[in-house]
Amino acid sequence: LILDHDGGRIAAKYYLGPENGGPAWAEQGADGAKGQLKFEKQIMKKVCKLPSISDNMDVIVVDDYHVLISGNQEIYCMILAHKTENELAIMEVANAAWECMGLICGGTARISKKTVLMELTKVMLLLDELCENGMPCEIDAASLHARIEMADHHQDEPGAAASPSPTKDSGQSSFQAAINSAKSSVLGSLLSRAR
Repeated sequence: LILDHDGGRIAAKYYLGPENGGPAWAEQGADGAKGQLKFEKQIMKKVCKLPSISDNMDVIVVDDYHVLISGNQEIYCMILAHKTENELAIMEVANAAWECMGLICGGTARISKKTVLMELTKVMLLLDELCENGMPCEIDAASLHARIEMADHHQDEPGAAASPSPTKDSGQSSFQAAINSAKSSVLGSLLSRAR
């Protein structure tokens, strides 16, 4: 879960909906989105009470979930886990996510809302590569970054879009087009506010 300083969602991926034994608010789709936003507001109420978040990781408990938070003055990167999960293992996942975001943005000191939005495709790939169905796949930031760059490089290859592989469906290309459109829209909005 990646939120801006005001609690606005930048990117999110919830893994366990009610069909997999998770909470109803983690459900995908319109019904789950309302519950997810409500849960995110609960998180932000507690985050606002924390002293300044810097290079240290903070942990808060919301409902039955540990929320591990890394961040700076503009961005919060949060990993959620049920309270029965091993906090040290989840901390490794959270560290890998924050370090990999730093690699994507050109260093942890350069992580900002603007750089994350500019690299939104890679950040979304990070969320995909980090966990599969709620299970951590990789906790080495450099390995994660290499996988993301490889996937991003493959998308940029000439002929990759002209001759889609038989395993790709039009839904993936539509999704990518939607992501690019949303990214352009958000960047345009932010840039117009900055003027």
